[in-house]
Amino acid sequence: MDNPLDDLRVHAVDYDKQLADAVPEHLREGLARYLLDGGMPGSFLRSFLQNDLFCTLGRADEVSLAALPAMMRFMHSCAPYAAYGNSHAVIAWSAKGGYRGRAA
Repeated sequence: MDNPLDDLRVHAVDYDKQLADAVPEHLREGLARYLLDGGMPGSFLRSFLQNDLFCTLGRADEVSLAALPAMMRFMHSCAPYAAYGNSHAVIAWSAKGGYRGRAA
């Protein structure tokens, strides 16, 4: 499979800098796979994408917790609104296959 971090550059403006500045390195590939292919991420990212603050905080490590405001700005600036916000949006984005499925 292609590297999702490379492939996502096609779909997001100023992707490299914003992703590197906002999203901790250990979360980048999971978020890129979700946005690109609709691959369901782990529990922390899933609760973050679903706007479930209680679960997000409970599942966050120290690095992810510190990055939450920047991650929120990244999603607002670089991801389509259809990809996040509640559990229905996350499930629908995944079912559609992310950017790639949406374009097909």
